[in-house]
Amino acid sequence: DQGFDTYVDSDVVWKGMPAEPDQKTLEYLVTPLPSAPEMYGSCLEWARGRVGRPAYIQVNPMEVHEHDRQLRPEFMELYAQEPSGGYLSAIRQVSKDTGEFLRVLRALPGWEDTLVIVTSDHGEALDGDHPSIKGMRHGDVLYEAQLAVPLILHRPGALEPMRIDARVRLLDLL
Repeated sequence: DQGFDTYVDSDVVWKGMPAEPDQKTLEYLVTPLPSAPEMYGSCLEWARGRVGRPAYIQVNPMEVHEHDRQLRPEFMELYAQEPSGGYLSAIRQVSKDTGEFLRVLRALPGWEDTLVIVTSDHGEALDGDHPSIKGMRHGDVLYEAQLAVPLILHRPGALEPMRIDARVRLLDLL
């Protein structure tokens, strides 16, 4: 939070993290995390007051992490027959929410040519990616399935559409 005019972080204190004296702690998997529409709504409210000033917004929607608890009804059955159906449905839901957020953001005066970077804090090791991954979650292993992340850059009229076949890792983002 150093060097920013506004810094907003989650109230969730994960198991093993020390809580600050003034921090409200929420119990993971008991208290729902904020949804992408809630977070994006807060960002849009903030952006409306930022016209003409440099800005950096970083949002980490958690639906993909909590796909078993945060899927809306219209997304629940999309990939019901797939082994990772909940995960895939959560990606569709967050993608829709992100697209709507960007549509509204870019309609605001001063935000029309915003550079958008989409990435992830980690990859996802799904069953079948590696024999020893079955049942393990991110943070437990360091296979490529968890180190590889998406990287999408978009800025209207400034970047030509292209696909780069080289794999992107968290280290590459630095």
